[in-house]
Amino acid sequence: MNDKADDSDARRPTDQRAPPSSTSGASLARGEIQRALEREIRDRERIENGLKYRTELEAIIARLSTQLVSLPPALMDEGVQSALATIGRSIAAGRVCIRRLERSQLICTHRWAADDGVVDSVIAVDELPWLWERLRRLEAVRVPRLDELPTEAAMDRRTLTASGTQSLIALPLVDRRDTLLGMLALEAVDQP
Repeated sequence: MNDKADDSDARRPTDQRAPPSSTSGASLARGEIQRALEREIRDRERIENGLKYRTELEAIIARLSTQLVSLPPALMDEGVQSALATIGRSIAAGRVCIRRLERSQLICTHRWAADDGVVDSVIAVDELPWLWERLRRLEAVRVPRLDELPTEAAMDRRTLTASGTQSLIALPLVDRRDTLLGMLALEAVDQP
């Protein structure tokens, strides 16, 4: 008789079969669903916060660009310094620096540091070969932590560590013809 009951259950469509008798499987499934929903909520909040941050930063940059364009040449250096300070404070950077490319060297022309610390005035591009290769391709470079740099960036890691850098965003600066002129570096730095 048990054989017939099993046979009839096997012939039923899948959606009409009796649910498992154990409630532990259902509890486990509910727990997994809850954890998945919690992860989804955290991910969405992280994305929303990132978008909000990006929107605020883009608004700051747009405002600064408008201000810089309207400055007379005699006030340009002062305006750039002020813009770097505004950017640095708004993103809680330790240092913000514009570096101009000149004969295989990156020369700091304008800088802002949260602690009024020293910024290396000149860095040879040979000291940052991995970073420089990406900038030459006009790529923005984001390094959240120096230990996340790939193995081939060992020299870059040493150079950045020696300058107190913990993380870095480097943006290529170009002219109208996309000729690389230098970079804008935003850095988190070691605290003294």
